[in-house]
Formats: sequence, structure tokens, C-alpha cells
Amino acid sequence: MVGPPTSSPRRPLLSLPHGRVLCQGVACVESRQKQPAPAVEASPLEEVHPQECPHRSQRDVDHAAPLAGRVHLATRQIRVGTQSASQAEKLAKKLAAVAGVTEAIVIAEEGIAYLKVNARTLDKKALESFSVS
Repeated sequence: MVGPPTSSPRRPLLSLPHGRVLCQGVACVESRQKQPAPAVEASPLEEVHPQECPHRSQRDVDHAAPLAGRVHLATRQIRVGTQSASQAEKLAKKLAAVAGVTEAIVIAEEGIAYLKVNARTLDKKALESFSVS
């Protein structure tokens, strides 16, 4: 059973100094706030390259190449007709050998080849020769 709280000796309250108005040593804050801020000076042009062609940036963008080792690959599907598993494996190797094809998977039962291709270097005519309508 818990008994009544025991009384502890009371501590005196913390005494705070009395507030007063600070008038001494104040350096006219209001008058400084009313003064306009100094204007920003224009800096002189220091790093101007007069020999630089004015259209150089656009020319660089027009002739930009993709980052080394980074190529955007697209996916394609082509109908190749139903075939046996061994025929599908041989066909996948032939499709992977076509210029621009980076990966080829042939699903024998569905008669569809799923390809990852580089659209810039893809030999579309060679790829169409494998397609069955």
C-alpha cells in the first residue's frame, strides 16, 4: 500500500534580476535600419575568352557522343514461328549474331523472339529475314 507523499524541504524560488530598460550604450539602432543598404557593384569581366567561337556550345551539343560504355538498349519482339527447343536455341544464337542485337531469347512454344537491341547499329533488314508473318 502506498502512503501519503512525504514532504520534502522547500527550496527557495530562483530569484531573477529585476527588468530594466537598457538606455546606455545603444548605438541608435533605429536610424541604421532606415538607411538604405549599399548598392552592389558590378564586377568587371575578367575571364572572357575572345578566341572562343560564339556557337561553340551548340556545335558541341550537335556532335556529342554517348558516354563511353553507356548505350541505350531497346526491346523488340519478332514472330519466328513455333519450333523445337533445339531449333529455338540455334535461332537465338543466329539472332544474337545480327549487328545491333545484344541479347536474344527465343520461346519455342510461343514462336516469339525477345531481343535487346541498339537502335543506332541495328541491321533491320537482317532481322526481318528471321521474321515469320
